[in-house]
Amino acid sequence: TLIMVVFAVEIILTCFARLRSYPGSAFFWMDLFGTLSMVFEISYFLGTGGKITSSQSSGNTVVLRTARAAKLGARVGRLTKTVKCLANVQKHTEQTIDSSGDDVRVISRKLMMTLSTKVSLLALVLILVTPMFQLAVYPEDDFSMGSWSQRLEVEYHREVSVRTKLAQSTTSDCPGWCQSMLGAATGTFEREISKMMEFYSEIKSYFPYKLEGYPEEIVMEGHVISVSGSRHLPGVGGDPVRNESIVQLTVAECSVHRIGCEGDIKASVYFDFSLPKKMEAAMDMCLIVFMLGVMLYCTFDLSRTLDTIVIHPLQRMLGMVRVMTSSILAEVSNFQEIEDDMDDGANEDADLQVSEIKLLEIVLQKLAKLSAIFMQQNVVDEAEMAAMSLEGRGVILDMMQLGTAFHDRASRPSLDSSPASTLKPEDTVSWKMTVHRTIVDSWALDLLKIEADDIDNVAAYIFFDSMIGQRAGRQFTSSVTLQHFLDAAKAGYTSQPYHCYIHAIDVLHTVYRLLSLSQSDQWVPEVAQYALLISAVAHDLGHFGRTNPFLVETKHELALRYNDKSPLENMHCATLFEICNQPCTDVFKGLGHDNYQKARKVCISAILHTDNAHHFEMVKDISRIYELAKAFCDVQACEHVLSYHYIEEVMQKNELTWLQLFLHLADVSNPLKPFRVCEPWAHRVLDEFFDQGDEEKRLGIPVGMLNDRDKICRPASQHGFINFLVAPLVFATVRIFQPFLPLADQMSDNLASWKHLWIDEANPPPEEIAKRDADIFRIQDDVRQLEERAATE
Repeated sequence: TLIMVVFAVEIILTCFARLRSYPGSAFFWMDLFGTLSMVFEISYFLGTGGKITSSQSSGNTVVLRTARAAKLGARVGRLTKTVKCLANVQKHTEQTIDSSGDDVRVISRKLMMTLSTKVSLLALVLILVTPMFQLAVYPEDDFSMGSWSQRLEVEYHREVSVRTKLAQSTTSDCPGWCQSMLGAATGTFEREISKMMEFYSEIKSYFPYKLEGYPEEIVMEGHVISVSGSRHLPGVGGDPVRNESIVQLTVAECSVHRIGCEGDIKASVYFDFSLPKKMEAAMDMCLIVFMLGVMLYCTFDLSRTLDTIVIHPLQRMLGMVRVMTSSILAEVSNFQEIEDDMDDGANEDADLQVSEIKLLEIVLQKLAKLSAIFMQQNVVDEAEMAAMSLEGRGVILDMMQLGTAFHDRASRPSLDSSPASTLKPEDTVSWKMTVHRTIVDSWALDLLKIEADDIDNVAAYIFFDSMIGQRAGRQFTSSVTLQHFLDAAKAGYTSQPYHCYIHAIDVLHTVYRLLSLSQSDQWVPEVAQYALLISAVAHDLGHFGRTNPFLVETKHELALRYNDKSPLENMHCATLFEICNQPCTDVFKGLGHDNYQKARKVCISAILHTDNAHHFEMVKDISRIYELAKAFCDVQACEHVLSYHYIEEVMQKNELTWLQLFLHLADVSNPLKPFRVCEPWAHRVLDEFFDQGDEEKRLGIPVGMLNDRDKICRPASQHGFINFLVAPLVFATVRIFQPFLPLADQMSDNLASWKHLWIDEANPPPEEIAKRDADIFRIQDDVRQLEERAATE
């Protein structure tokens, strides 16, 4: 009753305290129904509470006690609101003692609310792991009660049978000695009740008090049979006050059909559990008191801990910050504006009583301004310098001997792209090139259809005469050295259909196009651009038409040397630097020591990532970068000029990743070219696969899935290659590099072209065609979404 009153008062007070949020909320209805449900447990409100426990009730006492503990836990949780009131009293006392810490109490209250909730949850968990409070309660699943009810039924049946025989027998039917034996057998039911009472007299805590279905007079075969015993039970005068204190044991089957034990009505023995129930209630009260004690202790202990660990150190830290800021401001007399701003902020802080976090943020913002001023080493940045007159630049650079915020050209890209327009025709290296430059600066270049001598001219154009070449190639090498390097690389490539020198220059051209379209001059240092172009030429040096899995399977020398880790790619890197170890072919000799180390790092990293074993990990990395910088990428998608945030947060932060991506994407870029370029390269790579498959058959080792010329349909293989390997990489890339969108569009067109060739060659069933159409539609839809992104941003 007292708890119900407390709950009702708590609801009323909470309604007044949280007038806008509490009334009508889910918590309000939960508290209200929980309080009203207690009416059913108060006997003088709605009569006897609970229900009689039947022998048919579930015997899982663990579940019943867990449910009971959960009910008590919910009520204890309601009572913890008073604990919060005590915590508020404690806070008020501390505030009266030390009013100087008013502005740092906001976070303290938030922490106390969070920690008090955790303490409450901890206390609820403790309820479920403290079964000692139920040890004193005798279990209701006492099998002796059921045994006694069955024995009473047996003895009642026996005595009824005996007395019926006595009533029917005569002297002739049953001699005297027989009647004496039958008479001695009477009274067994009464004696069984006496034994039962004697048994439970030793237990004392609960006992049988009433029988139902055992009448003392019963009519059997026309005779009135008297069976005494039921009146001897102590409880015949009345039931316990609460129905929950009654346990009813019902017999499974009536041995004698009689009033009170026929049909669905069975004879029953009623046990009085008043004392165990009282003990159980007492233990529940002890449990509540215990849990309240735990919560009180934890609350006050956590409050003291927070003051020791958080509040007091935070106050000291803020005090030190204020002192340090004041000292710095006092030393810097020229920053009067900042001092005034600080004073204004201090006045506002005093009025609003901001939290520690807000105060710390304000102070750190002021210190950041000072740090930026002290750390600034240049008067103007590069953009301002470019806008200055010649005289202004002379003042800055010569007279004042100050610099701009230019990055080191060896490690940072230049924003100047003017050399392409100032290069004179007679200064070009690729003047013998018969392919028009506009073709080289597009995706239409088909290296398989140009003369062999012109291939080196395309490479020379990229390294020296293109915009990238004028910035990077001319800075780090000479045309003679490059030609010797290209000759050595050409000799290093074998006559494989796909992995040949023409493929190397094709990848070089693709890397060049990717660098150009991504405006790499604004975020990639010249030395890194140059190193990536060299990597493109050398990325398959020495390739002999076999895959890494084949080398591992056959225990090839390269697999043993490089421990099965990208053996081909490691060999390509090593071959590159072996070529550059000769002075006449050393394309890195024009670099200083630091630049050489950077170039070597780019070459090794980029070439090793051409191993398709890294493909899907690369896709995951690119997708992760996009998700982290989605806002910058989506905004940049509709802009032609790279934004500052896009360069800083996306490009330069992940510079090496993009270089690895460009070379790998170029290496698998055949499906991204016009179909007239794409198709012959696809047949070339399949020819290599089939040649390896033939050798696998000769060696008796498993044949690669794409290597069996007798099973593979060429157009069908290209559908899988594009759909499962190339497309995920391309879409992840275009989400960051919007200028690459035409590659994705061309890829979807090529996929449709391969489908038509597949239908003509394989004559597949309609359901297979429908599956390919679904893949093509999905890719076309992805392309359309990327186009709409650029149009709607």
